[in-house]
Amino acid sequence: MDLVDENLRRLNEYYGRAVDGHVYIRETLEALFETVGNRLARLPPKPLVLELGSHGGFISESLLKRWPDVQIVVSDENRGLVDMARRRLTERNVCFDSGPLDALAGHFDLVVSVARHHHLPHGYLRAVHRVMKPDSVYVLADELCPEYCGDA
Repeated sequence: MDLVDENLRRLNEYYGRAVDGHVYIRETLEALFETVGNRLARLPPKPLVLELGSHGGFISESLLKRWPDVQIVVSDENRGLVDMARRRLTERNVCFDSGPLDALAGHFDLVVSVARHHHLPHGYLRAVHRVMKPDSVYVLADELCPEYCGDA
């Protein structure tokens, strides 16, 4: 087993533990996929989806299992995770952009991110807005850990 395969195996284990063991991750992903599905139902065939962050292909793979006709562009500057995602998603409707988000080209029907918002640079939403089609939406699923929230 080469290093990339070993890293992919570890990543799969990590996501499995995270989904099974972290508060609300499974519910968050289910809500995300329900929201994405509702939006995709209103779009023409083969919509173009921008995914912010590759997660080693974990989220893209889940999207493609549910909606095999979507076209996905994954934007992630982490080349290691992009390499793992490429390995996982061979011969699929996925392209990768590992440049800065500000340099991304295209116009997307839907933008999706999972646990990326709090990692992206301040002001990244301007770049996202620039590549969204006029009627597109950004579906964001990020961490809100109740244990960090005070009474206020």
